[in-house]
Amino acid sequence: MDPELMQTKIRRKMFSILMTSAVLVEGRISAIADVFDALITVRPYKKAWDVKEAADYILQNASTHFDPSLAYLFHQSLPEMLAIRAKFPDQPDVSPEQ
Repeated sequence: MDPELMQTKIRRKMFSILMTSAVLVEGRISAIADVFDALITVRPYKKAWDVKEAADYILQNASTHFDPSLAYLFHQSLPEMLAIRAKFPDQPDVSPEQ
C-alpha cells in the first residue's frame, strides 16, 4: 500500500476516535457552523464565498477537520438553513451617532 495513502487512513481513523471521545458534539456542530458562517460572510480582508463553495468545503474536509457524520447532516439540512437565513437576514451594522 502507498505510504501516503496509509498515513491518510491512519489520520482519518485517529481523527474519528478523537472526535467521538474528546470533543463534545456541541463543539463539533459549532465548528461546522462557525467555519460555514465565516466563509459565506464578507470580511474586511476577504470576499464572501458562494454558499455552494462553502458547503463543498465542509464536505471535502469531513474526516480531516469536521466530524463526517455531522458534515453529512449539515449538507442534508442546508436548504432548510438557507431558508431560515433568508427569513432572518443579518442587519447592517449601525454606528452610534456622535
